[in-house]
Amino acid sequence: MKKVKSRLSLSLIVLIFILFTFCANDTVHYNPTSDNTAMSLIEQTWTEQTPGTFTITILEDITTADATPADKCSIDHVVKGGSRGLDHEEENSPVGCGGCELLAQAYVRATASGGILPNTTILTGTVTLGDCYNEDPYLLPYSLSLSGTKGITNYTINGKIESGNKLNIKVTVATQGGTSTSADYNL
Repeated sequence: MKKVKSRLSLSLIVLIFILFTFCANDTVHYNPTSDNTAMSLIEQTWTEQTPGTFTITILEDITTADATPADKCSIDHVVKGGSRGLDHEEENSPVGCGGCELLAQAYVRATASGGILPNTTILTGTVTLGDCYNEDPYLLPYSLSLSGTKGITNYTINGKIESGNKLNIKVTVATQGGTSTSADYNL
């Protein structure tokens, strides 16, 4: 019985050591200069040069960005352009180690037209930056999530802003009657 207890004690010590090592906090630094650079990658117009040309222009939603503070649980940092971003460091624990899934987000609005869209559409949403558990949370790719409604039609655009000024998205047009159409665009 004594041998079993010592094995359990040793196993528990090893498990605690592994968890402590794995769950060590990472420090990330946010600053206005990096926010400005991120926004310059986000605030653009992308156009597909094929039949059925699709165009999307994404801009910062300044009103939402200024009204939405980081809550330190799901949103670690609100990305703001125009040197309005906060300069701060955060100690983040990996998910599964008692912490939250932290995001650095930019709030955006977009105008899209062409392709499968029947008319010019206004959308709002977020761009989630890279990894908040990495020393550089500003690394690409960024995730884009937009939605909008016009009459009985719902529009969503989801995808990635990639390095090399590329935008890869899926556009979905759905009516409340149940019909849905989707198309992928690599801009």
